[in-house]
Amino acid sequence: MRTFYVIARKDMEPNLPHSSNWPKVIGYSFKDNYFYLSEGKGHGFVANDMHESKAKRPEWLEIFTALDSTWFLNMIDNTNFTSEKDFLDKLTAHTEKVDIITF
Repeated sequence: MRTFYVIARKDMEPNLPHSSNWPKVIGYSFKDNYFYLSEGKGHGFVANDMHESKAKRPEWLEIFTALDSTWFLNMIDNTNFTSEKDFLDKLTAHTEKVDIITF
């Protein structure tokens, strides 16, 4: 199991109990350099975790774009974090509240 900090979450279809498109969630494990990507709910739910090198491939850009989170890819590519606390400080500068997912 990994611990992921939620980078972005959005539900454009809150009244559909089995949407395969929404909500979308992006999480990031600082310790493991892994992403958690999920989409849908109910019978439409799908989730996956993958190393950041795979998550940065063009086929996954759609979820980052849909959640206005391409800034996060730039942040992890262009910042040398000194610690997990440093990472969280920079993350909370972009998000109001950081939720945690274990997967």
